[in-house]
Amino acid sequence: MAKKSGRKNVRMYPAEEQGIEKEETREEVEQDMQEGEKEADVYSSAGRKVLRDDDEVDDWEEGFMDGAEAGGGKAKCMKCGTIIEMSSCVEQDIDGELKWFCSDKCLKKYEKEH
Repeated sequence: MAKKSGRKNVRMYPAEEQGIEKEETREEVEQDMQEGEKEADVYSSAGRKVLRDDDEVDDWEEGFMDGAEAGGGKAKCMKCGTIIEMSSCVEQDIDGELKWFCSDKCLKKYEKEH
């Protein structure tokens, strides 16, 4: 039901009449995914948690999606697989390909193995 505001010919409608739904919390979304009410979304951290708990996503997929969610601002260490911020990673060109590492220690171990 519309309410009249103090202005002429202006009606204000409640959010539910406008089709605006309340925003769900992360916990509500995660619970809906676990109960099968919603499809687990690999592009959200809650969805990845559900998929990881159900063993439906591999580590590399999770790392890739973490990076995608962060706008590409993350990388995965080539040696240990740790997800790292691009701003704090160790970068090295190896055989013409740029690789990222979480530390100099991982870089040195990787170079010894390859």
